[in-house]
Amino acid sequence: MSRTEAGDLLDMVKVKYGSLDEPNYSFVEEVVRDRPYASLVEALSRVAVIEETTDVNDDVSFRYVVRAGGQSWALNLSMVGPYGLLLRLTSAREVVSDPAPEGDERQIVRLLEEAGVSLLSREVLETRIPFRPLGEETDQATIYQVLISDEPLLPWVRSA
Repeated sequence: MSRTEAGDLLDMVKVKYGSLDEPNYSFVEEVVRDRPYASLVEALSRVAVIEETTDVNDDVSFRYVVRAGGQSWALNLSMVGPYGLLLRLTSAREVVSDPAPEGDERQIVRLLEEAGVSLLSREVLETRIPFRPLGEETDQATIYQVLISDEPLLPWVRSA
């Protein structure tokens, strides 16, 4: 992530949360009500089976399980901005940053790109930024925690 991109991301986080030191999560309720990704989810549902698994108590993203062609992915669409995480639900739980050149995964990524969603790489999601998560004493959080879920454990680190 370039310095400019990191600065833009921090600016967006400040606007959405109101503060990096005392973040306000009240935006979640408004974003859930507005459903900014509704047309994208509809487009995805034409090429795959979509199941929503969002938990507004822990997530700052809309969470979906996407199934197509015998494969499954976890898809997170951030409530903070147009960012996403696509995770292959294999034993290794791989973050999709370079999608398959063809097939269902490529089609899913193409629909995300057409909707203006930037898929974040594992390296970006693991980057720590100045942010005090709710109820935590630390003054740093991963981009994953800020854009996807306040869960401190990264899903690709967990055992399958």
